[in-house]
Amino acid sequence: MTGQELAFVIVLVLIAVNWQAQLRARERATAAGRRACERAGVHFLDDTVALQRTRLRRGGRGGLLVVRRYRFEFATDGQVRYGGNVVLAGDRVTELWLDPEAFATPRAPIEGRVVPLRREIN
Repeated sequence: MTGQELAFVIVLVLIAVNWQAQLRARERATAAGRRACERAGVHFLDDTVALQRTRLRRGGRGGLLVVRRYRFEFATDGQVRYGGNVVLAGDRVTELWLDPEAFATPRAPIEGRVVPLRREIN
């Protein structure tokens, strides 16, 4: 095997390892977003997250960590979509954010659904 062939094989292996790490991180972010929505009593939409940003950061021991930010959407009533973010540093969820605007309007269950209440001003 020549040096070029060996370099090509190494590059392919690195691409495969990176791809698998990205899939694992996406699964963790999806699970974290779904759990957060369940706890908040809202609907996790599209059953997926979208990668927004990837960067490198120094970890606690000086090593490099891959930090990935994912975006997802949720709804309180099935009609209006709100955004949320999950940030993973390596394999750990370090931040999880649900748009506070979604919880600004009081809600009440009607016919098995959650819908916003109108505020009457006298």
